[in-house]
Amino acid sequence: MEFLAILMTGLLAGLSPVGLIVEEVGGKQLTQRLQEAETFEVRVDNLPAHQLLSGDIDKVSIASRGIEILPGVRLDTLEIETDPISFDLQQLRQGNVSPAALRSPVRAGIRAIITEADINDTLRSPQVTDRLQPLINRLLTPPRSPNPPQFKLVSATIDFVGDNRFQFNGKIAQVNPENGETEISELGIGFTMRLISGSQFRLTQASGTINGQQLPPEMLNGFAEGVSQRFNLKRFQQQGLTARFLELNVDEDQLETAMFMQFAAQRPQ
Repeated sequence: MEFLAILMTGLLAGLSPVGLIVEEVGGKQLTQRLQEAETFEVRVDNLPAHQLLSGDIDKVSIASRGIEILPGVRLDTLEIETDPISFDLQQLRQGNVSPAALRSPVRAGIRAIITEADINDTLRSPQVTDRLQPLINRLLTPPRSPNPPQFKLVSATIDFVGDNRFQFNGKIAQVNPENGETEISELGIGFTMRLISGSQFRLTQASGTINGQQLPPEMLNGFAEGVSQRFNLKRFQQQGLTARFLELNVDEDQLETAMFMQFAAQRPQ
């Protein structure tokens, strides 16, 4: 949501008697806030030009390569193209760069690519492994266990196999309650990712081992179903964001997705 506010700030800064320099200013504003990018280009289409002075834009196109959208989270490619945008110029001039300045919903098509190498760089971050920790405990803890074991994820990597399948490999540590020693185990889990609707993908064909021993299918399938439900895009609709997958492909080197998104500012009841 803040992304739209930053974009509009850049557009406003481009309004000057010298000319409409939106593309240059907008690009600089966005690049400063999006950590870093190898290339970042912003193009604004507006004919006739007086529409921009009334808060109307025909189309905004953004093309970037090697962009770090969050600290440690890098996308190889991010491309965005919007439908016409209409915003309240008076609110922007008064310093209100919140989504409430939008006069109509913003619709955009998005294409993104993340490589296997970039994902594995992300998995080296302690913040990311900490976020994965509850999922590992959930996977390896028997249902209704009175004294569930606690594991610590030491390291993790992702291997894209192709045909929308990937393999997660990790090392996990567990303290042996009998002798107090820390034991390291090797965990391997494989899933195939399939779109089942525009708002949700599902992890299927689950397989997994720990120290070479097969994990029970019911454990893997329950875990896969829980993760799949968590990534249902309908959960964002209450925030005014509607998103739909148009395409989702995983080959041997990268994950590529195309999406449609619509954002409408929430109005007071």
